[in-house]
Amino acid sequence: MRLQRHLQRQKIVTLLTAAALVLAGATVEAAAEAPPTYDNLFQQASAAYGGSDPARCVELFKTAANAAVRDGQAARSYFAAAACATAGGDKDAAFALLGRAAEKGYRDVDRATGNPKLEPLRQDPRWKGFLDGVKARDAARQAKDNAELTRICDEDQKDRQAEDPGKVDWSVVAKRDAERLKRTKEIAAQGGLKVADDYFRAALVLQHSPETADYEQAHLWCLKAVELDPDLPDARWLAAATEDRYRMSQGKPQLYGTQFKKDKEDGPWYLWQVDPSITDDERAKWDVPPLASAKAHVEELNGGKPQPH
Repeated sequence: MRLQRHLQRQKIVTLLTAAALVLAGATVEAAAEAPPTYDNLFQQASAAYGGSDPARCVELFKTAANAAVRDGQAARSYFAAAACATAGGDKDAAFALLGRAAEKGYRDVDRATGNPKLEPLRQDPRWKGFLDGVKARDAARQAKDNAELTRICDEDQKDRQAEDPGKVDWSVVAKRDAERLKRTKEIAAQGGLKVADDYFRAALVLQHSPETADYEQAHLWCLKAVELDPDLPDARWLAAATEDRYRMSQGKPQLYGTQFKKDKEDGPWYLWQVDPSITDDERAKWDVPPLASAKAHVEELNGGKPQPH
């Protein structure tokens, strides 16, 4: 009887093991057949953005747009595809793609006015119609924003947009930063943060604080901004950057690779140490470029083109 029970137990174990293997195989097969996510596709397209094959770049961004789960994602992809089409010399295709971006609600004025790849389109009569639509959608979004916080944030950014950052008197800026920081905290304490833009702007001001706790709060406000508006321009990137800044201030490796540092005023810039477990796929979820781009940016910084965050 003991032998029989032993054999029965062995049979059950064997059957369970076989079932587990079948399930594991099915899981692996399903994973292999699962279509790429929007984030994966957008990252692939972004890698081709500065390449020598504009037509491939266009198709990759269009594929990403088709995989988008939100209109904001599709709008951003079509806009990027239009930039690639412009680089390839096909203005008609570019405007058709901008039209699709507009249909999906494209509203990023800064990228629309600042993307150098689109310069060949800006003298075309069709450009004004597209840009006017972008501005109107952006204005509608900002209609409910806290006006005082908007002014504070604009002043914060203006202090950091000098043509020659090397000539900025940072001791003077630091005093203005302290005043802006104090007032931003007062606005937040009074319940003045209502919409996604408010949380984003407050975070942008707070991350210029010298205090570790403020970086943590800025990160939390960014996450709130993303929660309220998943497609708010730059909010995801700033969420990653504030997390990186928070960790760097404690001497810990950053996660995403957004933070750069130099130890002496006249010393070279370097990328703060990065946690090797974080993948480029994870960076893509937060609108952070691949790590290779961050490493290349160090060369730009040391080449006399500093871009303070």
